[in-house]
Amino acid sequence: RSKKEGREESLSKLKSKRKSRSKKERESSKAKKKKKRRSKSRKNSKASPLRKRLRSEALENFVSNVRDTQNILCKSSSQANRTSRTKMLSLSGHDQRKTVRGLVANESDSENERKRAEAELERRNLINVTIQSFDDLVVALVRCSDELELSATFRKKDSAKKITNVDALRGILSYTASLNTAFGEIKPVLLTLYDEGEAMENTKEGDCLQRINDLVQMLKTTVQSVSDTQEWTALAETCFVSLIEILQLTSVEFKCVHEELPEEEWVSTPQLQRVWTASNHGDHLKLLETEGSEDRQMFLLIVSEVISQTEKWAPPWDDVKHAFSLSPYGSDFDAGRSYGPAADVPMAAIELLDKIKGEPLPRAGLVARVLRKLIPSSTDDLLSLVTPSDDQSIFTTDTSSRASTTRQRGGNVIAISSIPEKTDDPNALGVGGVGKTILAALIASKEEVRRQYTGGVVWLNVGNRERANGNGGWKYESYCTFLLSVCRQLKLRERPTFARMIRIPGEIDTARERREQLLMAEARDAVSGLFRGRRGTVLLILDGVSKNQDIDLFRFRWGRKKLCDIVVTTRYDSMLMVNDTIEVDLLSMDEGLQLLMAESDSPPDHVMASSIEAKSIVRECANHPLAIKYVGRWLGLKHATAGVINSVEEIHEDVATALERISAATVSSDYQDSGDMLFEIVGQSLSPAVDGEPTQAIKLCFAAFVLVFCKGVDVLPSIPFEAANMLFEKLLKVEAQYLFGQ
Repeated sequence: RSKKEGREESLSKLKSKRKSRSKKERESSKAKKKKKRRSKSRKNSKASPLRKRLRSEALENFVSNVRDTQNILCKSSSQANRTSRTKMLSLSGHDQRKTVRGLVANESDSENERKRAEAELERRNLINVTIQSFDDLVVALVRCSDELELSATFRKKDSAKKITNVDALRGILSYTASLNTAFGEIKPVLLTLYDEGEAMENTKEGDCLQRINDLVQMLKTTVQSVSDTQEWTALAETCFVSLIEILQLTSVEFKCVHEELPEEEWVSTPQLQRVWTASNHGDHLKLLETEGSEDRQMFLLIVSEVISQTEKWAPPWDDVKHAFSLSPYGSDFDAGRSYGPAADVPMAAIELLDKIKGEPLPRAGLVARVLRKLIPSSTDDLLSLVTPSDDQSIFTTDTSSRASTTRQRGGNVIAISSIPEKTDDPNALGVGGVGKTILAALIASKEEVRRQYTGGVVWLNVGNRERANGNGGWKYESYCTFLLSVCRQLKLRERPTFARMIRIPGEIDTARERREQLLMAEARDAVSGLFRGRRGTVLLILDGVSKNQDIDLFRFRWGRKKLCDIVVTTRYDSMLMVNDTIEVDLLSMDEGLQLLMAESDSPPDHVMASSIEAKSIVRECANHPLAIKYVGRWLGLKHATAGVINSVEEIHEDVATALERISAATVSSDYQDSGDMLFEIVGQSLSPAVDGEPTQAIKLCFAAFVLVFCKGVDVLPSIPFEAANMLFEKLLKVEAQYLFGQ
């Protein structure tokens, strides 16, 4: 028994020794594999410099700086709340011991205490909002940094297709140190105001803080735009760096106002000089150094002028105006200098805006860009000091990029176009139905525009002429009709007399066209002569322009003096000779939802607006205003029959079905066209289901209506309703087998 126990004990020791040895071997093997992976990772990181941690030290400092400030303010806020509650309890107990006479005597003191508490709450709220804006900016920058790191981690070495624009993300992140510097200027002041409970008795102090908040919001929007579009152009960098420059300037001003120090002289930073020089704003930079160095208001005006020229990157002008503390749309207009009575809004613009359900989409950014082209800014008053002559400006006109900033009165042509249908084709037409005409109507209704163009605002729909004449050219009689419309809208006392176009038998077409051109030139000169004694410049809006001839025929002048500015809406901007072009893009998601709610007769804050189905509808309509408008009307009709919830779901399914039909038609070999989204959506809406199958009844009724009622484009004959009702009832009976599949 003792021998047996000894053998078992030795076997158990041997087994435990083997287990420990195998465990060590496994751990050693794991360590070797881990070491091998680390060495491979180091090797890859040395081979690819993007493999390293891409959140820079400047970004880390900025993040920690903002977050530490937030934590300090949170602690101070909780402590202040406890102190306030204790004070209120003690005051309430003390008030209970007071007599009525004492309470009445101290009523004024209580009112002062209440006002003081409200002022303290308002001050703390403004500080919290500003810190939150900086935190939002930090989140946007961190998102760019993380995206850059992910693209570096998962990018293949031989991948030719780059989904992420690394240069764009690096460019936006390279200015983090400047943002941290600006925040460092205001951080101690904010903590002092928050902790010590100092009131912002100086109005300028509160204004500075509000402007800082607005600037940070615009910077955050720019960062998000760069991250979403993956673009980093010279214009984007110019806008971003200019906003940072004003943020740094305002931060120093805020500090000086709080500490009651004299205003420091501000010199433009090297990064602003570098970026402006690279984006061909060297003339603005010279003006900034000569005039802006001594005059703070002029410095802000020049920077705002440059920002307004950054096209789609420029923030809305109202936001820039408030953040820069500028007077709107030029100092002369806002200083009260009279330009005479405002011109009338054209009747065509009024009719267009009246057809819109509710309020039109503001499109504030686009409106501001057009206004900046039409209405001179305050920097133009300074140009006479630095320009060699009255006719030329240091801000030269670049016809190739159409980046004109010249503010000469008369002769300017501004085109409102749209994004091209095909991005790879330089001669492609612009997308139709995106709101060019509505934007022109908004411009014509603006009081600033009508006060600037006291000579009058004229609206001509030249697109109707093209549909009437077929070949797109001008006929003399049609042109004279448009000239008479100009005279009528301007309320000219005299009416021009035009020569008659005599038809010569056997005259060849080229000779007749040449004679028509001469007569049209004489007619234009006759109308120009009536402008000669008229005070103020005229704004002429031409809707539906397709050729340069459409513009040239309305360039009224007397000698060398040009008598009007022209705004045109067109899909042919690549073929037109204009000074500036404003491109109208598709709607954003928020604008699309706003339009969908308005067209479906729902309030903007309806719960449907935040649903997944509503957002999918906007997305499936490709954010196209005309498609969203039609689907919104369709949705409003469905509310009555299916209810709010079911109607949204059904519309979503119908739009998806229409898109599937387009995809199937595109894939089909016997189908040449790629399909039209709006056509398919309209077809789907006019094909209601009967017994689960779509019917063509409504389409046939519309076709019959057009055939019977419409003799021409604008002529609707008077047909009794009973006759129309009998017609449709007869159609439903006779064509039942085609309509309902019987």
